[in-house]
Amino acid sequence: MNILAIGPHPDDLEYGCGGTLARYAAGGHRVNMLVLTQGGEGGDASIRRREQETAAEILGIQELTFGEYPDTRIPLDKDFISFLEGMMEKTKPDIIFVHHGNDTHQDHRTVH
Repeated sequence: MNILAIGPHPDDLEYGCGGTLARYAAGGHRVNMLVLTQGGEGGDASIRRREQETAAEILGIQELTFGEYPDTRIPLDKDFISFLEGMMEKTKPDIIFVHHGNDTHQDHRTVH
């Protein structure tokens, strides 16, 4: 299967579904991560990016893609939706993991 996990910030996917993603990857499924921001509001963006890359490697993720959206201000607009649609066209996911729609963080709700 093709799996696409979409998270707004570095570390969201590891905390939310990292074990599940690792298990799919270990089972031979293609697992893709899309992280939409660099996480600059939660720390040094360059460090957080490196941490995300390391985590993806440990989990066995086949492809990690970063978006260039501003942390805490992901816009819910046509360009953002087109970006997500492009990722879905590229990865052709059978399963998509995202945050719950009632999450308290605005970026998490937008991505949902």
